[in-house]
Amino acid sequence: MKNPPSSLKKGVKERSRYYLVALVAAIISVAWIAPEPAPWGQTGGGWGETGEEWTLERVPHLERWLRYDLNAGSSSWISYPDGTDFTQIEGAYQAELTATGMDFDDDDRMESDTVGVHSTSRGLSVYAVVDLDVDTGLLMIASKYLTTDDNREWGLSSSYARVQETGGYTDNSYTAIFDAATGLQLLELHWTPGDTVRAYRNGAHIASSPDIVNDITAGSGDVSIGAQDEGGGSSMDGEIREIAIFSCDYHNMDYETDICNELNRRHSIW
Repeated sequence: MKNPPSSLKKGVKERSRYYLVALVAAIISVAWIAPEPAPWGQTGGGWGETGEEWTLERVPHLERWLRYDLNAGSSSWISYPDGTDFTQIEGAYQAELTATGMDFDDDDRMESDTVGVHSTSRGLSVYAVVDLDVDTGLLMIASKYLTTDDNREWGLSSSYARVQETGGYTDNSYTAIFDAATGLQLLELHWTPGDTVRAYRNGAHIASSPDIVNDITAGSGDVSIGAQDEGGGSSMDGEIREIAIFSCDYHNMDYETDICNELNRRHSIW
């Protein structure tokens, strides 16, 4: 039997080499699994593998976001990224921008608009990084709470978190009451329709309302910071460094850890 020509041998070798390379590539493609992106908020401000900065803007249903180092001035504080302007209310006292936050005292107050920031299906979350000067009184941090004509909706202060099922005052049935504390801290209000109102400090649960709240009756009050309504009252005493308001109750979701970690990363709260 004659040996096959050299050209045939060469063709066989080339095909064998091609099949071998293809087989190795197939094995690698099956065995290699793309690594999961790093968890949100766990990378010191990084996001996934791209190095892109992680911010609260990545969390869905962000309604208002105020940072003292972004868009804060002597007369207004613009919510990022939606552009809502919180305007300084003219009066004897004015909130002052410092190197670490917006400083409120006495009758300082800033207001935006009457647009609701909660959801009738998802609820409400309010995160506030504050440095309180006193531990007495009801220092209102953020609210949509107009007492005139019973337009109360919700409020987060130094000593309570409240969501009103009706616009009228209902004692403390829908209020999570806790002891105020001085110093730098993260205070949170969380509510899901059909559940109680819950308050947290530095990630730990500190109070719940006695009764559940099924819904919020929409009112005509402005979203305000530093005092509770157009008439003032319960004025803030200390610095507000950051406020984030979401139309969703995030406490029992993965976003809660991400949000708290990101706020702590920037402000060194604990």
